[in-house]
Amino acid sequence: MRNNLTRRLIKLESAIATKQDFSLTLEELCRRLWRANKEGFFKVSKLTSFSFFVAQFEREDAERKETDALRNRRAGMATDIAE
Repeated sequence: MRNNLTRRLIKLESAIATKQDFSLTLEELCRRLWRANKEGFFKVSKLTSFSFFVAQFEREDAERKETDALRNRRAGMATDIAE
């Protein structure tokens, strides 16, 4: 069990190491966990106060999908006009 925890901590450390000072806010850490494994984050959030972030991250994902879809439609229209 200890080796498993050590491996997870090393993996987390490498993910965090993108910042020079190795510091993250709780929201930044939760967002990284969300992007890496939504299902796992859901399980953890049921046992912790991280559930606070679930609605926010779901809303951001929906907004991002909507923005991407609009951008793709506009790009398609521009291609049709150019032809």
